[in-house]
Amino acid sequence: MNKILLYFSIFIIVSCSTEKKIAPAYKAGVVITFDDDYVQEWYDLDAAMHKYNWKATFCVCYIDSLNAKEIGQLKKMQAKGNEIAGHGYEHENARMYVSKKGLAPYLKNEIIPMENAFRKNGLLLNSFAYPFGANTPGIDKALYKHFKMLRRTYSTSKRMKDNTCFFSGNSKTVTGLGIDNSYQHYDLDFFLKILNYAKRNNKIVILYAHKPVQKVTGSYQVDYKTIETICKYVKENNMQFYTLSELHQYLPLNKK
Repeated sequence: MNKILLYFSIFIIVSCSTEKKIAPAYKAGVVITFDDDYVQEWYDLDAAMHKYNWKATFCVCYIDSLNAKEIGQLKKMQAKGNEIAGHGYEHENARMYVSKKGLAPYLKNEIIPMENAFRKNGLLLNSFAYPFGANTPGIDKALYKHFKMLRRTYSTSKRMKDNTCFFSGNSKTVTGLGIDNSYQHYDLDFFLKILNYAKRNNKIVILYAHKPVQKVTGSYQVDYKTIETICKYVKENNMQFYTLSELHQYLPLNKK
């Protein structure tokens, strides 16, 4: 074979084999997540939001305390395209727990039992939301071996450029914006501005709440009006609903 042709062939083979896989492009949208163990309320909300063709991620703690009816409801929600994610076996603050007792006990007592409980109840487990949003880079690194995606929380800013509730496309840890009515930063118009910014800049917004209710009577509650306004905006503006673990497919190959 001609030497020039041989060298060219080797160059093509090496180039193709070392080329990094480019993550698929994503469409502007939203990841709506809910924390704790309000299974009946989540189940009712899922039925009410069905008209928007939505899907959400429900992050469960205390799973071994749930009754058969609640486990059945979670399985039905998962079968419809929602994600059932982890929120700790005993809802421990990971940062405080690891600081006091170490990483290995945290995994042994908070993560492994949760994984076993999901498996025992026939539920898939691909993502994890930190209770109290309390993470560290070291805990993240350990949990990357267990989950496709992790979600933490942060205190929001009314200045759009300071907000970090958008999927960056380069990390398995994402940051959620709280939308419970009791939060000091609660402002439905502001949430719509966040969505509008995402639409104009082709971004995915990460949101989190706790207990959905028709009428708010306490902390850690979000009213139906808030959820429905968000869903209506997403639907009318041709944006997309994502589950938390679906973001994983949009990470570069070397991040998987």
